[in-house]
Amino acid sequence: MDPRRYRFARRVVTTAVSVFLLAPPAAVAQSYQILHTFTINTGDGAQPFAALIQGSDGKFYGTTGNGGTNNVGTVFKMDAAGNVTILHSFVTTDGYGVWVLANGNTWTPLHSLHPTTIVTADLDSNGRDEIVFDFPGYGLWVYSDSGTWRMLNSLSASHMAAGHLDANAKADLVIDFGAGIGIWVYRNNAIWSYLNGFPSKNLLLADLDGTGKDEVVVDFGPAYGLWQYANDSAWSQLNAISPAGMAAGRFY
Repeated sequence: MDPRRYRFARRVVTTAVSVFLLAPPAAVAQSYQILHTFTINTGDGAQPFAALIQGSDGKFYGTTGNGGTNNVGTVFKMDAAGNVTILHSFVTTDGYGVWVLANGNTWTPLHSLHPTTIVTADLDSNGRDEIVFDFPGYGLWVYSDSGTWRMLNSLSASHMAAGHLDANAKADLVIDFGAGIGIWVYRNNAIWSYLNGFPSKNLLLADLDGTGKDEVVVDFGPAYGLWQYANDSAWSQLNAISPAGMAAGRFY
């Protein structure tokens, strides 16, 4: 078996990720075989996007970015039949934690825990960004430019983005708390407001119409497609198709 044929594929209809085997290149369309599907609910990990390494024992070794006992990732081995053995479930004290590279040359430790998501935003409009962390099991925390920590919410986020939804100089946060809670906005460093009850597959903020206010662009997945919340006022569909990924910028 050629280990170079092993790759990971995202399954569009779920959050699961599968390991698959490609058939050898040929003039006809290639086929693939699912060897193992990683899901966050089965304890074997989730989001195994790194490449597999084949050991001297013939097994394939890899890591996941999430899932496992503590929901912060796993180390696993897998045989050619797709049978997975978890070798280690990461804990938040593993590794080096969060560090800051200041002024391009000085590394400073900030926290020993491992966040799943980090965004920066000038929440208090003083010209310096705060850092917003999602620490699994501990919720959302803000590290201010004054060097202090404060809890923003006890819940963890599925997705999070920062921008300006209104004319206020203070940055806003758009946070998807997942199924059952939905998408919320943390406005002007003070107020929580409800945005949508459906969980997102992905989201970002961008000023699509040049008004100075960011639109919230949300991929609601294959069932609903791509939508925008424009000018802090109304929802409209951008595309019926759910993209594999998305980014915003100025290209023209």
